[in-house]
Amino acid sequence: MTTKITTVRNGRSLGTTLMTASAKDMHRICADKGITLAEAENAVKVRQWLPYVDDAKEPVIDAEVLWRRIGKPHKRFRDWADHYIKPMIECQRQAAEISATYEAVRGGTKKGYLLSRDVAAKLAMMANTDEGNAVREYFLLMERIAASMAVFAFARADKMIQCDNNLTHILHKAAPKELDKFDRKWWVSDKEQLFKSKLAEVLSGARAGKWREALGSSNGIRDVLTVKDLGVYTDAYFAGVTLMGAFAGNIRKVMELLEGQYGNKVNASAYLMAMDAEAA
Repeated sequence: MTTKITTVRNGRSLGTTLMTASAKDMHRICADKGITLAEAENAVKVRQWLPYVDDAKEPVIDAEVLWRRIGKPHKRFRDWADHYIKPMIECQRQAAEISATYEAVRGGTKKGYLLSRDVAAKLAMMANTDEGNAVREYFLLMERIAASMAVFAFARADKMIQCDNNLTHILHKAAPKELDKFDRKWWVSDKEQLFKSKLAEVLSGARAGKWREALGSSNGIRDVLTVKDLGVYTDAYFAGVTLMGAFAGNIRKVMELLEGQYGNKVNASAYLMAMDAEAA
């Protein structure tokens, strides 16, 4: 039987950004905030031409693309830019949020602009068109998604990785002294998998293997939980790892204690029904 040997985590596999997350991931992460799958799918479409970066002051948005998407006000891009963008450049406070670009074209050079998120949102609002309002709504939606994903990233990466590494350390200390270095790694890996499987069972009534079977992939319970449920999982995981240290790696005793506070706190059937609906 092949068992995966536990290694120290660095969080790289847990990285999910606003520009790389799928619509389903966005919806899952932000479902507790009322963001629908349709809204997430629209956000994924719009971000292809209207990138959303963490720094709201960084010029990354093509002004001409924005102009087309908000209904081509003033009919010509140059006229629109002269009327709105040039005065902004002359304003010292906003000048750093706009960057001029130059492209060689037949007969000369074409001038364009890159805009910050804040400037783009302001211009979209000033357009006073349905398209402009849609762009503004996109920015507001992405801000809500970003806030949820920040919570998700902290819960799943920072604290989770800390728990993973602490659990490995505790199990190494609890391993039988007679084991050599190689056998110790196998023993620790088996015990870690057992701990996580039992934790999933306490929280949801289903062991980790059942979650992977239901998901039909190598993903597990931690890969599908919403922010709210992931917070519950992380709290239970942290408590469990702390108890593991206190009870010298006695998994049975730890799970008995966790059952009282965290038993069935995660509704597994809700996730299974959602997966069945997506498959249909």
